[in-house]
Amino acid sequence: MYKLEVEVNRTDETIKFDMFLDEVAQANFNESSEVLHIANLMHKLSNNEEELINILMLYACQGNDIENAYAENSLICAVFEHCSIRLNFWHPSENILDLPHIESELHIYDMPHDHNFDFLTVGMWGEGYSTEVYSYDRNQVKGYIGEEVNADYHGIKTLGRGDVHFYRKSHHIHSQIAPNELSISLNVLIDPEMTEEMDEQFRFKKHNQKSLIIDRTEMAATNGLLGMAQPFINMLQEFGGSDIDSILSGLTKSKNHYVRLDAYKILYSRSNPLAKQKLLKSAELDSSELIKSAFHKEVV
Repeated sequence: MYKLEVEVNRTDETIKFDMFLDEVAQANFNESSEVLHIANLMHKLSNNEEELINILMLYACQGNDIENAYAENSLICAVFEHCSIRLNFWHPSENILDLPHIESELHIYDMPHDHNFDFLTVGMWGEGYSTEVYSYDRNQVKGYIGEEVNADYHGIKTLGRGDVHFYRKSHHIHSQIAPNELSISLNVLIDPEMTEEMDEQFRFKKHNQKSLIIDRTEMAATNGLLGMAQPFINMLQEFGGSDIDSILSGLTKSKNHYVRLDAYKILYSRSNPLAKQKLLKSAELDSSELIKSAFHKEVV
């Protein structure tokens, strides 16, 4: 197994976010030394609490280009040709709204899954969430639902503030555990394709500590990692965001049809009868067959 924990140089030094972005934009992630360099910069960024607040204010509380900035219960802060930068928000179980599939589709707590891209992640705020970690050989997997996959169990790892982990695509399987307090992590997603057509990845059911069962095959754009808009909108309200309907309207233009669907549904629940009719017509004209069928079925 590739080592999950990155041995960064522990320091009190800090770095500004714009300087961090400049370094990431030039990084060659095919070189292990470059991966370690970025990991060390992520550690330094985690020391800069004031900069985290600035990032949240810049990206969470502005509606500009929100269809590109929103995904999952997270914020995409920057997109480069070879990687993207994302903030993730991890809520305690008791703080997650009682909405359909929120826990499984948005936070994916207690649900083993892999990814079809490498990523670095650093704890930025809070005690951090914990993760059950497995590894497997993708070349030995056919990929059908119900297939038993041999996997090595590596225990529970916690992403505390300043800790950096490196997850390898189609190798690491992880199952997040809800933290006791709001925690924030920052990810560098390495060479993810920003489209709805991506190589498959898997969700698994726990079988034993030697194997898992494939429960679902999916694409990254449709596996809940771009998830539901409701908790994000509520978080904006907590931070003081006021123009929620405008932000929702922006989300109806997202490239991901699951995000558009959620935005349509929440807007519909907030709208007057005339506005609801307009939303129905817009949904009927959407390019996605999912939205054309699911929106009408779920709200009418």
